[in-house]
Amino acid sequence: MGVLAEVDRAIVEIKAEPLKQLLWQQVFSKYPPAFILDCERAVEGTRQMVASWLEANMVKGHENPRAQAKAIVDKLMDYQGTTEHSHHFLIDNCKAIGLNVKAFEDDQDIQEDVLSVHHSFVATFAQKPVIKILQNASGLKWAINA
Repeated sequence: MGVLAEVDRAIVEIKAEPLKQLLWQQVFSKYPPAFILDCERAVEGTRQMVASWLEANMVKGHENPRAQAKAIVDKLMDYQGTTEHSHHFLIDNCKAIGLNVKAFEDDQDIQEDVLSVHHSFVATFAQKPVIKILQNASGLKWAINA
């Protein structure tokens, strides 16, 4: 959503100061054709997919699951409310926006298992030119290199 926020900012700045078009032209010239449209489609697809998952699972028992799911997604996708893409959502914030979550710290076995998997992936991504790893319950794995 950063690209889309940048487009909105460019429009505002160019309207206020037309000479800024030269600066923004340089920025946007680096994007491939249809990149901004692809970003818009990705954001909308994500919004719909997450809302349907929430509605069918986490909030299905609520009085109005569709509205509850939409409200949660709106908060998760509030670009202005976050400072960086890679920042984790803190558990208190997750609960405050309506997500039904539990702390790993409440179950040491689960915490140990999740952190073991997390650390193994972090170490792999740090040492290898890997961008995606898939593994199934049978131990079959596949990695995509950068």
